[in-house]
Amino acid sequence: MRPASYLAFVLAVAVGLFTPAYAPAALPSEASMCAPPAQPNVATVPGWIGYLAAHRSNYALTVRPLDGDPITHNADVQFPAASSIKLIHLAAYSRAVADGRLDPEARVPVTDWQRWYVPLDGGAHVRALEYLRIPASEGIPLDPSATVTYRQLADVMIRFSDSAAPDLLRNTLGDNALRDVIVRYGFTGPVPSLFDTYLAIANPLRPQTDSYLEATSNALSALMTSLADGSFGPGAELARRHLEYQGPMPDGSVLGFKGGSLPGVITEVFEYRTPDGRIGTGTLMVRGVSQRDAEADKFTHQKLLLAAITDRDVGHALRCLG
Repeated sequence: MRPASYLAFVLAVAVGLFTPAYAPAALPSEASMCAPPAQPNVATVPGWIGYLAAHRSNYALTVRPLDGDPITHNADVQFPAASSIKLIHLAAYSRAVADGRLDPEARVPVTDWQRWYVPLDGGAHVRALEYLRIPASEGIPLDPSATVTYRQLADVMIRFSDSAAPDLLRNTLGDNALRDVIVRYGFTGPVPSLFDTYLAIANPLRPQTDSYLEATSNALSALMTSLADGSFGPGAELARRHLEYQGPMPDGSVLGFKGGSLPGVITEVFEYRTPDGRIGTGTLMVRGVSQRDAEADKFTHQKLLLAAITDRDVGHALRCLG
C-alpha cells in the first residue's frame, strides 16, 4: 500500500528537509485572526491546508502538538484506514511478546507467510523478501523450506507495509489478542484482515473496498499516543522500536510512523519525540483523493502532519478550519 519511495521520503521529512518546502510567513501566527486558506494545492503545505478547507467532509484529523491545544476535525467519524490499521497488529504482537506468550525469535515457514499474500500490495512483499535475503521470483520464495522469525515479520509489516505478515500474526495470536486492542482504543468493526481487503479490491462487484478497513483518527491517535508515552503498558517499548526503525535524527529527535494508501485514500499516523523527551502525535485521514492529486502530493501530506505537530502557526491554520 506504499510505493518504494515512501521510506526515503519519510527519512527526508524526518531530518528536517520539509522546512524549505514552504514559507512559514505565509501562514497566520497564533496571535492573528484566521486568514483565508490558500488555494488547494497538495504540492505545498499551505496548499494542503487549502485542500482540506475545500474538502471538509473528506478528511479527519487528530493532533496532539508539542505546544498548544489538541487539533481535531471529524475525529470520531469512520474513515478508510488502509495500512495504518496494522498498528493494531503491532500492538497485539508487542503485548504478546512482553507477556511471554510469543517468542519473537521463533521461526515460521515462509509457506505460512505466503499463505496470506495477495499480489496487490504495491510491491511491499517483494521488497520484504529482498530485505530478508530470501531468493524469490515475483514475490514467491524459491526455497519453500526457508523460515523467518516473528520479529522479522513485525519488522517488514511496518518497514515495508507488508500485508501478509499482519494476517499471519493474527492467525498466530488469535482474534481475541487483536480484539483487546480494538476495544481498548475505541476501534469498531471486525478484526481487520488485509487478505480479505485485497480480495475485495480484486472483486469488480465490490467497488467500495476501503470500507473493509476503517477507523477514526481519534482511535488511531489514541493507540499511537499510548505506544509513544508508554501508557500502553508492557510491549510499548518494543512497538516503538519497530515504528522508530529509522533511528534518531541528527538533532536527537525521533519519528515513529505508520501510513497507508488505497485508491482515493491517504492515511498517516505519526509519533514524534524531541531530544528533551516531549512527545507529539498526529493522525491524518483523507478520502476521495483524485488520482491527479494523489500523484501531485508526493508525500507533502507528511510534511503537513509533522508541521502540525511541531509548528504552532501550522497548528493555528488547521484550527481555523474548524
